Amino acid sequence: MLTLGVICQFIQRTDPTPSLLYFTVDSAMLAATLLTWQLVRGTSNSAWGDRVRGAAVVGVVLSSLIYMTVIAPSSPSGTWFGAHDDAWARSATLLLHGGAPILVVAEFLLAPYALPATWREATLLAWWPAAYLTAWALLPGPAPRRCPTSSCAPRSSAQPPSRRL
Repeated sequence: MLTLGVICQFIQRTDPTPSLLYFTVDSAMLAATLLTWQLVRGTSNSAWGDRVRGAAVVGVVLSSLIYMTVIAPSSPSGTWFGAHDDAWARSATLLLHGGAPILVVAEFLLAPYALPATWREATLLAWWPAAYLTAWALLPGPAPRRCPTSSCAPRSSAQPPSRRL
């Protein structure tokens, strides 16, 4: 589901923003890579592996929550889909913001997690969103390009709206 959603995002022709600039796509790719790694190599009870897996889950869930509560409601249509979205963009939206969070949370809860449930560990799981926002802040370019989501950047009336995180 994660990989299919990412592929749909890369195929879609609605949004001209490069797909790898979206936190949603990057988080889904991280989670898909880790899930594939686990299928091939088996689960590992290493602290590093568990922290990366947890950070991927935080990224996927956080991007979905922000999309559902902030980006979609503030879009011109007020829904998950824009009037100009093609089928690939709509599929990516459903898979990455609707299905992926359920999948990664279920996997996280069902697979063994070797680290203790402490505030320190919970804080360490936020490294991925923090690293993404730091990278955006350091990118050169005008302010609208530095905005982590295209929904806060000004756009011309000729360009269809974009709402992916």
